[in-house]
Amino acid sequence: MQEIGTLSWGVKLPYLKAGDDLVKAVIESVVNSYDELDLEIDDCDVIAITESLLARTQNNFVSSEDISRAVKEKFGDSEIAVTFPILSRNRVATQLLAIAGGVKKVYLQLSFPQDEVGNPLITNEVMWQSKLDYNGIYSVKEFRALIKGTTIMPLTGVDYLDVYENLTDNIEIVLANDVEAILSYTKKILIAGVHRRELDRKILSNSAAELVYDLSDLLNKPTKSHGYNSKYGLYGSNKTGDKIKLFPRDGQDILKEIQLKIKEISGKQVEVMVYADGAFKDPQYGIWELYDPCVAPFFSSGLQGSPNEMKLKDLIESGLSPLEIQSLIADNPFQQGAMGTTPRRYTDLLGSLCDLTSGSGDKATPVVVIKNYFNKEKCREILGKASEILEG
Repeated sequence: MQEIGTLSWGVKLPYLKAGDDLVKAVIESVVNSYDELDLEIDDCDVIAITESLLARTQNNFVSSEDISRAVKEKFGDSEIAVTFPILSRNRVATQLLAIAGGVKKVYLQLSFPQDEVGNPLITNEVMWQSKLDYNGIYSVKEFRALIKGTTIMPLTGVDYLDVYENLTDNIEIVLANDVEAILSYTKKILIAGVHRRELDRKILSNSAAELVYDLSDLLNKPTKSHGYNSKYGLYGSNKTGDKIKLFPRDGQDILKEIQLKIKEISGKQVEVMVYADGAFKDPQYGIWELYDPCVAPFFSSGLQGSPNEMKLKDLIESGLSPLEIQSLIADNPFQQGAMGTTPRRYTDLLGSLCDLTSGSGDKATPVVVIKNYFNKEKCREILGKASEILEG
């Protein structure tokens, strides 16, 4: 395969449900995919499993009633605020309805002109043309009056102000970009934002807030009655049928077993990971894909770190011979601050590649195999260290 660089392919699996043998299904389907492509398993190939498949086979589900009870345990029959959820029916609307079912009232704080991952409530142009103050505080009625236009998202055709406002009678929307603005409505806060949650918690905890929780504080205790996630709680959850799937937990043993069984079959050490949302941005609408709490909740230690890559186009234009370029790349005298590619983490790069390869719809390829991603020198480095399964 002298002319082939990185390959990725989606692997089809049976339609697995709670309690099914994930390891057996992954091993059989992955090995068959190599045979179909007439390829051999090599050291440092990567086998990646989507988080939803792991969570589903773990039966890591909760109901709306479970969420309502968890919220009531934290806040009692109070008026609370839920701050900065994204604009999403599948991810958020079901959560909000369940949260509202556990308390007296919810003040729902939304940011504008976009949510934290770039879903546009209004466009930047509308924001510029309107009399909206970025630091202002608005009701839905006041907001609509000032923009003199629509809040329908062009990508989905959905007006999320209508969706969230009409979920139930005890939700009132407040549009404000400063998280402290919500304290004039209630001092009891449930933080729903993902990427800003730590900063918002610090800000609120150092201000006039009485109670501050985020979604990781809900459904994070082991129980036999429903699913849980001790690290992320309700973050990373998704509506699945009439249930809500949580982010997967306890992935270390499963990945280790897959890694060992592949070693028994092929004699090769593959790297393994569980992937969630990719960390890429849609260029047309500016939406950042990542709403899960991390790209890779579990991964083998060989996938730690970031690539230190040189700009090949600069080397080609430098006057060096092909042999000199190859030698320079092999030695890779990379120094911090030198011209090179942005040093993103391997898990984020690979997870994004996996998400794009498998898609989020009906391709039925919840496992992805990646070959030739690491060069020989990096692979030797990976193989020279003991492999363990880490949590993201």
